[in-house]
Amino acid sequence: AWIMWDSVTGKTYQVEFTDRPEADPICYTNVSDVITATSDVTGMTITNGLLRGTGKYRVRLVEP
Repeated sequence: AWIMWDSVTGKTYQVEFTDRPEADPICYTNVSDVITATSDVTGMTITNGLLRGTGKYRVRLVEP
């Protein structure tokens, strides 16, 4: 699967996943390394995404 998001050049992001979006609190797992944006749109391929089953992805801004 391919995921894309609006980004700010030079900012860093991390893609996360949860298979229990109804949990309280929701626990996300990192599924990418920290990604530094090089344009106003950033994307990555989610490898083995089908093996994760049903769930929810999110992109988190990584602050220094």
